[in-house]
Amino acid sequence: MGIYGHGAILCFILIGSSCDDREASDVLEEEGMTLTILTAQPVANGAAVGEAVVDYADELLIAELRNADGEPVKSKVITFSSNYSDGDFDTDDPITNSDGIVVVTYSADGGSGAVDDPTTPLYENVEVTAYYSENLETSIRFDLYGSKDDVWPYSITMSDPDPEEIMLASDTPSSMTCRLLNKRGTPVRNVIVQFDAGEHGYIKIGDDVVDSDTTDTNGEIALTFLDNGEDANIGIASIRAVFNHPTIGDSVSDTSTVSIVSEVGLVQECTYVEIPSSVPDHIVVKDGGGIESTSIKARLYDDNDNLIAEPRQVRFVLNPVLEGCYLEESGITDTTVYTVNGIATVSVNSGTQPGTVRIEVSVDCDEDGEYEIEANDVPVIIASGPPYHIEPEYDPASTTSIGGGFYQTQCAAIVYDRWYNPVEDSTYVYWTIDPIPPDTLIDAFVEGISFTGNENLDGDNISGVAFSHIVYSTD
Repeated sequence: MGIYGHGAILCFILIGSSCDDREASDVLEEEGMTLTILTAQPVANGAAVGEAVVDYADELLIAELRNADGEPVKSKVITFSSNYSDGDFDTDDPITNSDGIVVVTYSADGGSGAVDDPTTPLYENVEVTAYYSENLETSIRFDLYGSKDDVWPYSITMSDPDPEEIMLASDTPSSMTCRLLNKRGTPVRNVIVQFDAGEHGYIKIGDDVVDSDTTDTNGEIALTFLDNGEDANIGIASIRAVFNHPTIGDSVSDTSTVSIVSEVGLVQECTYVEIPSSVPDHIVVKDGGGIESTSIKARLYDDNDNLIAEPRQVRFVLNPVLEGCYLEESGITDTTVYTVNGIATVSVNSGTQPGTVRIEVSVDCDEDGEYEIEANDVPVIIASGPPYHIEPEYDPASTTSIGGGFYQTQCAAIVYDRWYNPVEDSTYVYWTIDPIPPDTLIDAFVEGISFTGNENLDGDNISGVAFSHIVYSTD
């Protein structure tokens, strides 16, 4: 909690108080002076947060001393104390500056906190008192939580935009509100929320283009979105709000979407949807030593074979679902996205089972919540991983005489990847046959090279199985 952090906050307050050329008093009487705590703001690593928390967030206190004429009093010692035994101040007996201001930070490094219970007549939270003399003091109360789990995670919500659809390059803003609450549903005040409008446009608050702003007493920020006026902006713009807690090391976020169209209310008739082959169109199973994800696209056309320019909602469904395979995020096999310039895209990730990835696509053409056109295809194949397990075997009962005192016995090896999926066909398997000690010679040999998916003696092929044979004499 360095001087830099205090300076940044102080600067804001003093500017807001309209500092002027008044001269501070050096020597004056005690009568008529006032001592006020102007600010009590939870902070962590120099940034404002929602609450003071033991070991995680402190309380920044700003006090002001003025004389009977309302002028600031400088070079005077202000003493602070608290009723919470496991806390302390970062400086002892701070001295007022030329604006009559002192800044201290209160930190708690133990105990279970002190939070007021509004249902009782008593105050149970922390009380900090500032003293100038025995007859001049002031105090303030604030909640101190014993654990971050009492208030975290926060929740952040973006309201629906108004309007939900704007026309490109019309300078018509879409308004929305961001709200930040702690775990208890209490507004998180005076903290900075970051905003990102992506490549479709920008955020304005008042007349300023911004990428962040500070929550008000209701934990809210009102903002507007405008597009950049470029054809590439047509589609769905996602406006994202993020709050990062500096000491908890985590964040919360939410998104609101605005539809940018070339003409408000324009409905371009969509006629059919295609699912092209993915690039790449072959991926391998999880941990298979190769590319494990690719994109699946759906192209939406009108009756003139033109891609639909306006955004439309497209649903992607895996059916059937190969073990562990998912869309976008782990566990998701059914998801909805919007087209951008007529193309909707989702990512597909392999699981532990190889096979063909069949995708079903549905499109809501007129945005009535019903899907009017559909398509399905196999745009990608998941291949097995490299060989990981092998199991050789032979069957003495399948021995046949090949003449001249020699006999032939069929043998086979099944080869799996690490998930016990049969490996791809044409995986080579190399054979040897060795005597069992103490023998040093063996009157037999094995066909030394075969591959998975080859034919057995009956002319059959089995995926993942390589067949060979042993030849031996009667000696």
